[in-house]
Amino acid sequence: MRTTKFKASEIGPIPVEWEVRTIGEMACVCTGNSNTQDKVDTGKYPFYVRSPIVEHINEYAFDTEGVITVGDGVGTGKVFHYVNGKFALHQRCYLIDRFCPLLDGKYFYKIFSSRFYDRVMQMTAKSSVDSVRREMITGMLIPVPPLPEQRRIAEALSDADAWIESLEKLIEKKKLVKQGAMQALLSGKTRLPGFSGEWEERRLGAIGKSIRGVSFRPDQVSQSPMANATQLLRANNIQDSSFILDDVVYVLNECIAECQKLKDGDILICAANGSRNLVGKSAIWKQMTQASFGAFMAVFRSDKSVDASFVGYLFQSASYRRQLDDILTGSAINNLNAKDIEGLIFQLPTLAEQRAIASVLSDMD
Repeated sequence: MRTTKFKASEIGPIPVEWEVRTIGEMACVCTGNSNTQDKVDTGKYPFYVRSPIVEHINEYAFDTEGVITVGDGVGTGKVFHYVNGKFALHQRCYLIDRFCPLLDGKYFYKIFSSRFYDRVMQMTAKSSVDSVRREMITGMLIPVPPLPEQRRIAEALSDADAWIESLEKLIEKKKLVKQGAMQALLSGKTRLPGFSGEWEERRLGAIGKSIRGVSFRPDQVSQSPMANATQLLRANNIQDSSFILDDVVYVLNECIAECQKLKDGDILICAANGSRNLVGKSAIWKQMTQASFGAFMAVFRSDKSVDASFVGYLFQSASYRRQLDDILTGSAINNLNAKDIEGLIFQLPTLAEQRAIASVLSDMD
């Protein structure tokens, strides 16, 4: 097995066969000369603007292999395109092209797009980037392996990207399958083997209780863990009906009432948000750690007469979303109170069928 030897460089250890060069040494950098209003929806050539979306135009200004990035706007440091052919370019976008013989264009695209955002963030004192200066690109150092190795790296990374894309498509397909199965099972349109009989209409208030989160003073909350403190969950901690706990704040234990402590089977709900689409998103708590919930959140805590996991899936159903839309329509603020949540109505099967449905959906998850 070959052993790779490394050497120190301005960007850290690299294989001894590699070099470190600035982009300005290896390619040319220029900007476009077109404006957004020049676009033509049915145009013949791609027109790259300050957005991930590629527009079209009837006249091209460039015919080259290169890499494009935006010069300002929300996509600064985040939007990149590999091009090879005829295209037009917005005047606030940068084109890096005319690569020297020692640099492969596709390799450069991979290395540049993966590192440029960090580069521009290092060169600004703010938390966001307003615009890109030309020297941010030309002065950027990149590792330059021998040309055959660049091509193999670019090919390997392209294969990996294609594999990831295929997995993402498969995941989305399976999500749709699961969503369809969930709606059929939760509505009673599809029954599991061995179950029959009518379902009963119930208000959530008859099978449990909704509890709204409370506010805490700044001196009671910390952005980092502290002694005698508990995680305080907020709307950002719920994504795709699951909990994401890598960005939490902490609140002193002494400030948390007993009813504000999350319990196994609780359904945590985003009860208020500037975006109406985010109001009502939820996830079921499985006693992962000790936690509480913030002022814009709510909990629905079911009683023993129902299966908590089944109720958790009801909060992902089409019926749930329709009822929320009715509540929020015409409201000046995007807010759910305890009465709103407890007033939601669902059809419920027997406890045994609830458990069986929850088990099937859990297996699909």
